[in-house]
Amino acid sequence: MFTLCKKKFYFHVKEKEGKVVALPIISDSMDKGTEFHAFIEEYFKNKVEKITDIRRVVSDVAARFFAPNQNRKLIENFIAYEEERFRKWKKYEPTFIEKELEGRVFHGVIDFYSETEGVILDWKTGVEEMKKSYVVQMNIYKKILEENGYHPKTMRLVFLETKREMQVPLMPDAWLKKVTDEIEESMKTGFYPKNVGEHCSRCAYVLDCQLEGSGIWLGVLSVV
Repeated sequence: MFTLCKKKFYFHVKEKEGKVVALPIISDSMDKGTEFHAFIEEYFKNKVEKITDIRRVVSDVAARFFAPNQNRKLIENFIAYEEERFRKWKKYEPTFIEKELEGRVFHGVIDFYSETEGVILDWKTGVEEMKKSYVVQMNIYKKILEENGYHPKTMRLVFLETKREMQVPLMPDAWLKKVTDEIEESMKTGFYPKNVGEHCSRCAYVLDCQLEGSGIWLGVLSVV
């Protein structure tokens, strides 16, 4: 988020502090992603002891989350991916799922981590593409895990539209230190310049950004 727009990062921090309320974003891809992540989190609350359990448990959980035939392709691809993972991995169950962790500078909610395999997984419901933001996100997740005593080795994105897994490149420590130093400098100086672009129309903090410093209140949104 910081590399995309420093101002967005600032408002995200203020939201965590309860000083800003983000607007609900009307984005089909974001809504689908949030909904599907909740579905996956619920799936992993169930005990899966054999490969034939996967389809049964997924179907049971999906029936509670989705209308009939809704997200059918994503669900079938998730089942196929999980069955393949069950065959290949030493331990199928994750060390944790959808867990928020704090690091020295960063914090984040990590979709899935297996300490046994040393793998960070992040499911994506959108277009198959290795975006720069994904590379930043996953390398930061790795750093947070290391600072919490874990030993991640690889980072992988699972694109549910195509059932493909892509390994995220490991960035050098100097690159991550540069990002960390930029964040610490902004936090110290209070300077968070905005990066105006197409993403602004999909940003939950667009009104905060437009009205910052005006002293205006808009509903529950304080922009003092």
